[in-house]
Amino acid sequence: MQNKAWHSETKDKDFKDSIGYYERALNCARSEDEKLWINHSMSFVYDAMGETQKALETILKINANNAFDLEIARYKYKLGEIKDAKRLVQGRLWHMAFTFYMATGRLADCYENEGNLEMALEAQKFHAQFLSAFTNDTPNYADDICAWSYLDVAKYCKKSNKNEEMWENIKKAAHHAVRFDQNPSYKIESIKFMDGTGENGIISNSSQTLVCHGLLASIKRDFGDFSSDVKYIAICAELDSAKRTKSEAGIWN
Repeated sequence: MQNKAWHSETKDKDFKDSIGYYERALNCARSEDEKLWINHSMSFVYDAMGETQKALETILKINANNAFDLEIARYKYKLGEIKDAKRLVQGRLWHMAFTFYMATGRLADCYENEGNLEMALEAQKFHAQFLSAFTNDTPNYADDICAWSYLDVAKYCKKSNKNEEMWENIKKAAHHAVRFDQNPSYKIESIKFMDGTGENGIISNSSQTLVCHGLLASIKRDFGDFSSDVKYIAICAELDSAKRTKSEAGIWN
């Protein structure tokens, strides 16, 4: 027992010494970047000391552009501020859904440039599968962007001469487009995992039409060489009958 107590006292002293060193370092920091790094490190030490409130206060000082929202959420959760923690994580997760294409899409471009269509296809599939996780019992904006992602998968399938898989993904794209257009919702709360984020949260989209219009035009442009195929004809007919403008859907009055 004495040994454990000694180790605990030594650890506490080390933590306090670390905070003292960081505070002195802040006083002679030469740039804002140095101050950011020092405060970030201090927040970890405070948290390790069990002083979560001080950890939160320290990292809030440097949370420009919401860079540390996930760490703030962790501290808030530990402090019992569950609702605030949840909203921070939800916001970051939905932001990831939008920016994910910047990673997978650009990676797919690089693979295609290298002549590696297989990995380009896998990267695009990863994006579509990630987005599909945000679809819900109620159609929502994730269905809109999911439709376009699956169509991009189909384009890589076409380039790879994987026609059967190409049709599977065109059908998935059409499914999400028709599903959305039949009962469109731009409310953030309609999206899976985004519950409780605020009833007034709306995703802005300036297009006059819903999804089927644009998806149909893209299929005709990029897959028109299959225009005599019964699968092409059936998918186009389904999209054509389901397409609506926002005015027709009652979104714009």
